[in-house]
Amino acid sequence: DIIIGMEKQADDTYISRGMEQDHLDSYTSDHIGRAVAEYADPYARFDLIKEEDNSGKKYVWIMVYEFEETPVICRKPYGAILSGGRLYTRTRRVPESAEVPSSAEMREIIAMAADKELKAFLRRSNAAGIQLPGTTTPTDEQDFTDQIHGVF
Repeated sequence: DIIIGMEKQADDTYISRGMEQDHLDSYTSDHIGRAVAEYADPYARFDLIKEEDNSGKKYVWIMVYEFEETPVICRKPYGAILSGGRLYTRTRRVPESAEVPSSAEMREIIAMAADKELKAFLRRSNAAGIQLPGTTTPTDEQDFTDQIHGVF
C-alpha cells in the first residue's frame, strides 16, 4: 500500500505530515489508473481512498492488490526508479517495493501464479460442465473458510 502524506526520515521511519486539500483533490482513481496502466503489464488492481485523521490531517491511501492471475511486470522504465521487464514485490525486510530480491521469492511468485491459473482452469471447466476425475472446484465460501481457518 502507498500512503501519501507521510514523510520518510533519515532513520527510515515515517512521520505524519498530511496534505493540502487541493493536492488531495488532485488524486483521482482515473488519473492514478492511467498512470499505473502506463507502467503495469497486464494491469495492477488498486483502490484509492482519501482519509482524514483525528487531528484533521489528510492523506491519500492507494491500496494495491495482489495480482489476480498473472504477475504484474513493469512495462517500461521510469528514471532510476523502475526498470522495464522487471517484477517488483514487497520486501520482507522493510516496507518498500523492490525488484524481486532472490530466486526463492521468484519461485514463490511463480508458484502463486500457477496455483491461481489452476484454480481458474478448474472453475472454467466446472462452469462448462466438465468435471475432471477426482477434482472438485472450491467455492468462494470454501476458499474463505480455508483462509481464515486457524485465525479465530
